[in-house]
Amino acid sequence: MLLELFALFNDAAVRGCYVTLNWFYDEDDDTILEFGQDVADDYTALDFHPSALVG
Repeated sequence: MLLELFALFNDAAVRGCYVTLNWFYDEDDDTILEFGQDVADDYTALDFHPSALVG
């Protein structure tokens, strides 16, 4: 279901809408960061910005 949402956002970006994906993850959680990077690789029309949450 989540990947379907990313696909919809990507389709909108392909059609000319500017879509930013701000990806927040715990600084110690490499798995979630890698998942976000995989999303960015799969949905290349999205403007992907990873941000580590410190604390």
